[in-house]
Amino acid sequence: MDKQFSNLFLQVVTKCEVAAEESRDQDNPAAEELREKFGALRDKLTADPNATLTRSEYLQILVGCMIVKNQLLTEILKYQETAQYYGRVVIPRLERIMNETKNDDEAATLANEIFQTIDNSNV
Repeated sequence: MDKQFSNLFLQVVTKCEVAAEESRDQDNPAAEELREKFGALRDKLTADPNATLTRSEYLQILVGCMIVKNQLLTEILKYQETAQYYGRVVIPRLERIMNETKNDDEAATLANEIFQTIDNSNV
């Protein structure tokens, strides 16, 4: 197996093992079995990156990749929402301070006014 894919699979199963461990902490009864399976696969890939995998192990990796993909998409969505908020609310307010004030006192007064309610998107 190509080293790049071997490393990727190792990262996936490790991430899934950690997720299963966290789920186990939340009293998920199936989590222990998943953690053990992903842990055994992680050990196998760590011991021999060129190990021959079984069809069942490829299925585990497939499920793991789907889990990781969904986690990544969730994180991306959070970052997109944060970036949009900056563009829609925060940056325009800061630009307004720069455009409408001439000194520190005016800037402080305007900032106190427009940053009173951060959730208010009226600029």
